Amino acid sequence: MTAWRALREGFDAFARRLPLLLGVWTVVLIVQQTVSLLVPDQWLWLEALLLALLLPPLHAGQYRVALRVVRGERCTFSSFVEGIRRWKDALPAYLLIGVLTALGLFALIVPGILVALAFSFTLLCLLDEEARGRRLSALEAMRESLQLTRGYRGVVFGMGLLLAVPYFLLSLLIV
Repeated sequence: MTAWRALREGFDAFARRLPLLLGVWTVVLIVQQTVSLLVPDQWLWLEALLLALLLPPLHAGQYRVALRVVRGERCTFSSFVEGIRRWKDALPAYLLIGVLTALGLFALIVPGILVALAFSFTLLCLLDEEARGRRLSALEAMRESLQLTRGYRGVVFGMGLLLAVPYFLLSLLIV
């Protein structure tokens, strides 16, 4: 399957479940924006800490919904909650990838971007136990993401840019 075909099939699946997906993404954006608005500017460390603790479970819920939608499985808002309950699995992977990406960004910006791209499917791998019949550890999911993105990181980067624009515009509407 080509990247464009995968993108098209994913877009079609998402279009069929747009209200649910918008609801889920809106919850995540509201949490992010609320934390940003409530924490004073001089306490950026607190904002970063709160977001580091709140976003992994929310993103796990978001990814769980996306997996179900793309597969055409029955999906409701409870799927979002189901993903959130996997926070114990998501948090270590999320934090480890964050540290590795930050180190890459400090080295030079490009290595940080490459690290982020290499591990961009980690949460999906972590939450997709149906595909392999068992749960993966954070490191196993990272290893699988590394293999999945090998040779496709440019495509992943391009798709990420395409998907970031509507996400950014939606976040502007909420604030």
